[in-house]
Amino acid sequence: STFHRVLAQSGIPVQSAQGSGFFTSLEVTAAVNLLSLIDNPHADVPLISVLRSPVYGFSGDELSAVRAQKRDCDFYTALCAAAENGNERCQAVLRQLDHWRAIAPDTELDALVWRVCSETQLFAICAAMTDGEVRRKNLMQLFEYARSFGEGGYRSVGRFVRYLRTLAEKGMEPERAP
Repeated sequence: STFHRVLAQSGIPVQSAQGSGFFTSLEVTAAVNLLSLIDNPHADVPLISVLRSPVYGFSGDELSAVRAQKRDCDFYTALCAAAENGNERCQAVLRQLDHWRAIAPDTELDALVWRVCSETQLFAICAAMTDGEVRRKNLMQLFEYARSFGEGGYRSVGRFVRYLRTLAEKGMEPERAP
């Protein structure tokens, strides 16, 4: 539900009969959005979401400054312009994305998910948050989804992201261990 999603994204622990909030949890949303950017960095919503998340921690003012670099384009192009103009944080984000995009075609999907979560410190960020153990388990569940998807013969990051979004739309959240 909308209430569940908003509370979960605000870091407020919440449980409901409608599901665990796996796909709307901050950590899974951040990881899936990062994977989405590996497939297509020009997608504004995942990019801005990731930049605002604890992974990169851009403030609203910083995002406005990036947008001011180039107003008549997608946000990725503005991010590139900010990096070219010396913004070191933007340069670091782009280096990381470029690295993952370069290795993605030759990396098993589960290994790529693990690298993204490790290299962004997402495991550590989640451990420091409320419900850290639940958040870590969510990331491990995402890793398991990637492993089983990859074992099915699929390697495409884009296909995996679409698969996850389909599961989320259908409300097919993973079962929680007691």
